[in-house]
Amino acid sequence: TLDSISQDTLIEFQDRLILHLSYQDGDGDLGTSNPDINSIFIQDSRLENADEYYLPPLAPETATISIQGAFDVQLSTTFLLGNGTEESTVFSLFVKDRAGHESNTVQTKEILITQ
Repeated sequence: TLDSISQDTLIEFQDRLILHLSYQDGDGDLGTSNPDINSIFIQDSRLENADEYYLPPLAPETATISIQGAFDVQLSTTFLLGNGTEESTVFSLFVKDRAGHESNTVQTKEILITQ
């Protein structure tokens, strides 16, 4: 679940949005020790492709245990796509576990990006 966001207005190339997420996973296979494998996918509604973020293991990779907890994801700085002085977007996020299963998708409220 998306518990909170750090702010709803961002200055382009300056502010970083932080998403605070809670999770539950029945077999504890969220995240990986391989930093080249990304498990968090965040889609800016203005763009075609999602950004990917690394998630370290949230339980020992050899364990099969039920886990729950919370973590923060800090997004890269945002920018305006058009020629205006502000734009709005919504970020959608899901997590993929080591077995390839995708979580439910959560969305932020509308975020304003300004110059």
